[in-house]
Amino acid sequence: MITWHKDGSLGLSQSDLIRKLLYDNHMSDSKGIKTPCNGNFHTGIDNEGDIIAITAYQRAIGSLNHLAQHTRPDIMFILNQLSRYSIKPTIKHWTAIKHLMRYLKATINL
Repeated sequence: MITWHKDGSLGLSQSDLIRKLLYDNHMSDSKGIKTPCNGNFHTGIDNEGDIIAITAYQRAIGSLNHLAQHTRPDIMFILNQLSRYSIKPTIKHWTAIKHLMRYLKATINL
C-alpha cells in the first residue's frame, strides 16, 4: 500500500497490487474500461455454463476483496455478487471478474 500526504490530506493507493493481479491473470496488456461491470450482467446460477478452475476464481476474489476493503469500495457491490459463486463459478462469472480487472486497470490511480 502506498500512502502520501499533501495539503493536509492523506492518500492511499494499492496500484502495485492491481498491477500484480493483472499480471498474474495475464491481463497486463488488456484495455481498460470505464465501468466495474457489464450492464447486461445478471447474477444467478448458470447451470448451463461450463465450470472453470475454482482455485483461480477464488484467488482472484480474495485479491479483489482485499482491494475493496482497504482502498477500492467502488468495486464492493459487483465483487459481493461474484463472491456468491466461488464454489461453482462458470465462464460467465470469470468473464465478469476479468471485466472488473479491466476496470481496475483503467482506474489504477483512483
